[in-house]
Amino acid sequence: TLGDGTDKLNIATLNFTSLDTVAGGDGTDTISMSNDATVIDLSFTNVTGVETLTAGTNINLTATLGALAMASGITTVTLTDTGAANTVTIGAGFTSALGVTLSSDATAGDVVNATAYTGTLTINASAANLNNTASTITGGTGTSDELKVTVTAANEAITTGISAMTAVEKI
Repeated sequence: TLGDGTDKLNIATLNFTSLDTVAGGDGTDTISMSNDATVIDLSFTNVTGVETLTAGTNINLTATLGALAMASGITTVTLTDTGAANTVTIGAGFTSALGVTLSSDATAGDVVNATAYTGTLTINASAANLNNTASTITGGTGTSDELKVTVTAANEAITTGISAMTAVEKI
């Protein structure tokens, strides 16, 4: 059980299973993977009140989110690996709004696949990241998916990355 404030649970991939019980408290609570991780929806079976899934600095995250992740309270996925592509797959069972922040990766683009997702997907990325790597972003079946781009330099244009995006209705 996490406390009443903003809490972070650091956990290794092998230790995050459907047998683990994690109860988030008040505030924004985070599960942070401590090693390169593959997280499946079943891992969220006994998780409640946790809003964010992420990984430690430069840790690769491959996540599949469905009804169990949604029921656990996940609303945000933050990708951190700067040396390999992270992957987030959002299934049809996840119907709540979800925000995914792409990593600042100069070597490999991240992959967000929401083909079966019906909720509102918001992708956050820097213009520099989209220019450095061709992330693959596939929005869901709804009509309100959005790519929010942070521009840090005057007259910074997005010249790559956008061609690898489908089913996103708003930039």
